[in-house]
Amino acid sequence: MDFSDIPEGHADGEEPLVFHYSRERRLEHAPQIVRDYYDGKLTAFRPGLFKALVATKANRFMLFALVLCFCVVLFNAFFGPKENSETYRGIPLVLKTFRFAESSAGEVFAVVEVGDAEKRYADSYGNGNEVVITAKFRFLDVDNQIVLDEAEKTAVYSGGKMSLGVKAQDFELSSVEALILLRNAGIDASVSLRAKISR
Repeated sequence: MDFSDIPEGHADGEEPLVFHYSRERRLEHAPQIVRDYYDGKLTAFRPGLFKALVATKANRFMLFALVLCFCVVLFNAFFGPKENSETYRGIPLVLKTFRFAESSAGEVFAVVEVGDAEKRYADSYGNGNEVVITAKFRFLDVDNQIVLDEAEKTAVYSGGKMSLGVKAQDFELSSVEALILLRNAGIDASVSLRAKISR
């Protein structure tokens, strides 16, 4: 059935409205830029990525803000605090982990290295003012579930280098946490360190 000849948009007894459209007549009164567009004389402006980023004042400000944020993130990644190291009252503490694959099952070693006391605290430790350092190690899998909860290791710190370490069988371990307790007459504190197991 052909519906093209059915008149629409008028009441009974009135004549239907007739619409006439002439593109040429409409373009006679249009601005020159519109006429050029319809004639195909205009080409789209393609400034390139960098020109678009600095085309307006707002774009330049956004670009500057993005670059500044990126620099802050990079600076923090390289020079910010690390999860596996901490210094408490001049005592540097570093948790290091590694996998040793000589045996058939493989073993994971976790070591808390305690460094020399900083210069301003050098006289604070030793001569009867030793610090008892206790490290409790926990081995975690990729889901951060505790796989092994190792016994704690204890040593007495008198200002020089020392280390506290444990080893465990590698059951697809991912990281190690160490809770370090420092105790003496003037200190009663705890430091938590975490390190991924390097393979």
